[in-house]
Amino acid sequence: MSRYIDGLCEGNCYTFDNKDNLYKVEYYKDGKKNGSGKEYDNVGNLEYEGEFKDGQKNGFDKEYDKDKLVYEGE
Repeated sequence: MSRYIDGLCEGNCYTFDNKDNLYKVEYYKDGKKNGSGKEYDNVGNLEYEGEFKDGQKNGFDKEYDKDKLVYEGE
C-alpha cells in the first residue's frame, strides 16, 4: 500500500493500470523519486528498472522486452 504525506507519496509507491495490474513500483522521499524504480507491462513482465536521486535518473537503467534485457546504460 502506498503511503501519502501532505498529498505526496512517501516510501514505496505502487501504480496500477485500469485493470488493476501493477504498472509501477517507485520509492519516494520528500516527494521525489529516490532509489529504485520499476515498470511492468500489462501481463506483469518487467519492462524497466532504474535508480533515481532527488527526482532525477541516477546511474544505470535497464530496459526489458518480455523480461529479456535489451538495453543497459546511463
